Amino acid sequence: MALPQTDAPLASRPLRDARRVLERLGWGPRPGQVELVAAQGPLRWVQDRLAEDAPPPIPSSLPTVPAWLWARPAKEERKEHRREQHRITRELAALRTLRAASGAHPLHEHMVAFWADHFAVSARKPFTAVFLPDWEATVLRPHALGRFPDLLLATARHPAMLFYLDNWKSVAEGSGRLRRRRRGPERPRGLNENYARELLELHTLGARGGYEQRDVEETARAFTGWSFERGRERPGFVFRAALHDGAPKRVLGERLPGRGREEGEALLRRLALHPTTARRLAHKLAVRFVADDPPTDAVDRTARAFLSSGGELRATLAALLLHGDEPLALAPPRKLKRPFEWVVSALRATDAELSDPRGVLRVLRGLGQVPGLAPSPAGYPDVAERWLDPGALLERSHFAFSLAEGRVPGVELPRVLPVAEHLLPADARAPTREALSDPTLRHHERLALALASPELQLR
Repeated sequence: MALPQTDAPLASRPLRDARRVLERLGWGPRPGQVELVAAQGPLRWVQDRLAEDAPPPIPSSLPTVPAWLWARPAKEERKEHRREQHRITRELAALRTLRAASGAHPLHEHMVAFWADHFAVSARKPFTAVFLPDWEATVLRPHALGRFPDLLLATARHPAMLFYLDNWKSVAEGSGRLRRRRRGPERPRGLNENYARELLELHTLGARGGYEQRDVEETARAFTGWSFERGRERPGFVFRAALHDGAPKRVLGERLPGRGREEGEALLRRLALHPTTARRLAHKLAVRFVADDPPTDAVDRTARAFLSSGGELRATLAALLLHGDEPLALAPPRKLKRPFEWVVSALRATDAELSDPRGVLRVLRGLGQVPGLAPSPAGYPDVAERWLDPGALLERSHFAFSLAEGRVPGVELPRVLPVAEHLLPADARAPTREALSDPTLRHHERLALALASPELQLR
């Protein structure tokens, strides 16, 4: 897809603008990167990120687990099974951390993280972790910058989502129970509304999207029989026609076309490109890349681009990031970095090398944001009020000093540490500069104060 080009002149302060786009789209600058982006042109750098091909796919490493173990392992196997789930969760979180810290394909990594929250599937629910490597490899990464309708369909059909939100249990009333498998669970009788509710409330229209409880029930009926095949090494989607509710259905006042699986697919296409979905996604993207309270103009043009492009995410992001001045607005930064983003930006600011992510993952656990462990289907929140409390800020300070002192396991600092003042933007606040100018501070203390400063906590 051809992206719109711009020959707009640079803003009056290219170094500031370069730092801003690197903070918002690049996981924070490495030493010397601000000057390189300023010379290239910040808007041109954004264009290049939008035009990049998706990175090569990662291999799926779903462990070979007997199908019945995913639902109810035998008593003597539960300890081993829990250990395997923890290993998978840890490796996926490490993958996300390494990819973000490397700086390769930064916008793609941001969008993987964005969709991981929007379509949250959390290993906090027992047995979910075994599905996550394939979820990451075949859903989140390939579709991160593709078409939203394709992404929505991929999430609806994947065993990770079907299991996490219990749709594999949802069957038409009176369709009977599945035969009891050896050591396996019995299929419940009747509708399960979990997936239908989250599809409307979280994945598409939003909590105030104009639907009613009746729409949730009808949506749940449309997805009866959507399940996964558990008798194979790698589970895949299966539609069980015998368990599907074949009666006519109406959602949001319109009858669903087709029969069987076609009903659910038609509903997904309709919800994906609904104007209310477009508005909600535009707002969430603006919150992610601009501010907690994004300007209405930015949301409006982003929603229009989403609809006019048929849900093309590159065109949608181009409208947000290139067709307005919000990403380079003159107002001081006010978007608080979430724990994962701040930790990664601190690693990049110090030019640290991450040889073993386990130490950083322990830090992220203390800060409350480990990839793959979202507290609910709503994912990790993306506004400052969730992350601003005295305890969290103290944890951030502890990490800043541990990193500056070289005490984070698995993190290797360069032999010559960067100058603390060089980490700050040119318009850093006077109190921050005064704090760093204290002659009694040692080099690593000055570096830690810079990492913990508002200038490096905000973007």
